[in-house]
Amino acid sequence: MTLDFQQLLREERARLRQQRSGKDITAVKAAQNVTSQSAFEEEEKLDLVPLESWSPRPHVANLEKYRQGDIPSIYVINDWMSENEEAAILNKVYAIPDSSAKWVKLKKRRLQLWGGVVESPFHPEKLPAWIEQLNASLVEAGLFSSENQPNHALINEYGPGDGIMPHQDGPSYFPFVAILSAGADADMAFRPHRSMIDDVSADGAAADRIQLHFTVKRRSLLLFTDEAYTRFLHSIDNVQGGTRISITLRNAATAQGVVSTPQETKQREATNQPTKHPTMAARISLNIGMFGCGTVGGGVYELLHNPAKIKHLGAMGVQATIAKICVQNVSKQRNLQYFSDKTKMTASYDDILNDSSINCIIELMGGVTDAKDVVFKAIRNGKHVITANKALVANHMTEIVQLLKENPTVRFGYEASVCGGIPIIHTLQNAYGSDEIREIAGIMNGTTNYMLSKMENEGIAYEAVLKEAQDLGYAEANPSADVDGFDVQSKIAILAKLGFGGIIDPPSIPTLGISRISTVDFEYAKMMNSTIKLLGVAKLVKPADEAKGTDPEISVFVSPVVVPRENVIASIGGATNLVNIRSSNLLSSAYVGQGAGRFPTANSVMNDVIQLARGEGPFDPFKQTRSVALQPDFEAHFYVRMKITDGVGIIRAIGQLAEQANVSINAILQSPITDRKNVEFVLTTDLTSQSRVREMCQNISNLSFVQEEPLFIPML
Repeated sequence: MTLDFQQLLREERARLRQQRSGKDITAVKAAQNVTSQSAFEEEEKLDLVPLESWSPRPHVANLEKYRQGDIPSIYVINDWMSENEEAAILNKVYAIPDSSAKWVKLKKRRLQLWGGVVESPFHPEKLPAWIEQLNASLVEAGLFSSENQPNHALINEYGPGDGIMPHQDGPSYFPFVAILSAGADADMAFRPHRSMIDDVSADGAAADRIQLHFTVKRRSLLLFTDEAYTRFLHSIDNVQGGTRISITLRNAATAQGVVSTPQETKQREATNQPTKHPTMAARISLNIGMFGCGTVGGGVYELLHNPAKIKHLGAMGVQATIAKICVQNVSKQRNLQYFSDKTKMTASYDDILNDSSINCIIELMGGVTDAKDVVFKAIRNGKHVITANKALVANHMTEIVQLLKENPTVRFGYEASVCGGIPIIHTLQNAYGSDEIREIAGIMNGTTNYMLSKMENEGIAYEAVLKEAQDLGYAEANPSADVDGFDVQSKIAILAKLGFGGIIDPPSIPTLGISRISTVDFEYAKMMNSTIKLLGVAKLVKPADEAKGTDPEISVFVSPVVVPRENVIASIGGATNLVNIRSSNLLSSAYVGQGAGRFPTANSVMNDVIQLARGEGPFDPFKQTRSVALQPDFEAHFYVRMKITDGVGIIRAIGQLAEQANVSINAILQSPITDRKNVEFVLTTDLTSQSRVREMCQNISNLSFVQEEPLFIPML
């Protein structure tokens, strides 16, 4: 006797009708007992037969509207399939007889495994035609890319009242899975993993806190990714009114590990062994709205729409396009290579922010006020954000962190906000998890580094080199952000957050620009085998003391700094940037690259685009916030330059004021005097605080022979 599929279909439809009328029916369970010897011969034939009823699926434009509760990365699309489609799926599942080796019996359920056992490397087996239909529908909906569509299926059967205890799935369930439900509803619950709970019982078990509970409806599609796996245990608590079939579809080739065999799964469940896995996310097809299309924006557009780049990005699993660009003047001619007529230019912020088909914005408009409004509204609307705006990120970090907590599915990328083409944000987010950072110091502004290099190498005065930088486009007409150090101030505030955990208000950072640096300073620096660079510095002054309950203390400052020639920072000239990180494990690591420019900065924006589209990158882009004590004063050896009218007793008078301020003078440097009415000389100090040196210099400036307030800058 062969299986009567039409009879199974009739029984399933009858069961559906009777269930709607409230009757208790178990037709599905009975159907699984329909077996015969010839059914074994039919299995191979069945693999080639598609579903009798299955239609194309529409594209899912906005997955966020299907999110369940407040846990990120759990989505349920109800009525994903029709009653006839559900019946067709059940037909296929129960076409496999009970006695087949395809059915593996576990304690409270049984399963089928299709596509082969995942090993490393994974060699997938051909899937049945009907499962390929299911996979194709997920690609049609935009939930999987065509390059990484599902190639593996796990079918679980749960009887009435059955379930599965709270657990974590294995690493083969990453980066993204889709679960189809058929036959019956089931209750599902999510509990925080015990690592997330402060109050743990004496035996180490986490309190049984259900954070999210909902009913997984039959004919629904459940999507899992991100924190739903890594931070929560999930369970099926009760199958309601029949037998439930769940079909888990995934791309096992992208899994970070090896799937358990059915026998290993059975053993793991019997011993309640948890399975750990890395944090990954679902790949996303990005439909982007970009704000601003200037130097960097044009570079981003060209990198994203260059046909050669598109092919390369596609091979990486990246699907992204810029659908709309917001600019002030829509009619302005823009020399954009590879411009597509499909890209719409608009002058309206809301044309992008209120467009539900746009799931990501790139903010490159500059300024803070409008940029803040755009970014904040985008986050509230559930759109991912990528920005190069260091002033926005640094000055409104507390608000951004809070907004991201309130909108946990939104990803926030800001690689391009610091040091242009150097991937320093990504490095601090990912490379120092097991290390302790001691100091972050670097050249973070290409304009001022270009100017200082010119002053040193060519002896050009500050005013002349500033004009040259403006003529070349390095410096703005109003150069204050660069030359007064505010640009670096924002950048070091961001890096200090990533390095030490505390949110630093940029105006609280002691900041001195380069406007008082002269060619004379480079002459004296040369005497000390040193040079002068504008640096942002964040340093751990005192580690946290858990016994005393004290927070770590850090000092942060922006200033021209006398740098010894043997230090790697001294070798960086022109518009190049460098960030040097000192840490316990890696000791000293230097990261060098272009700090600005069309394609260096655009490349950093693209790195965020790629990470977002591939489902990579941290879920907490600013790392965990913790309390730190910002030391308003910092200690260093100092370089102090004075301009005086020569006379008798000058050194003695200065020495007395240094002693009063408790500053120890280390050395005095003086070039041969050519004009006694205008003498410039330098003293250096032993290790002391900035406040003491400031007090000393303020008192010195009151002396009759001093022509201007002394310049003092730290020395590395």
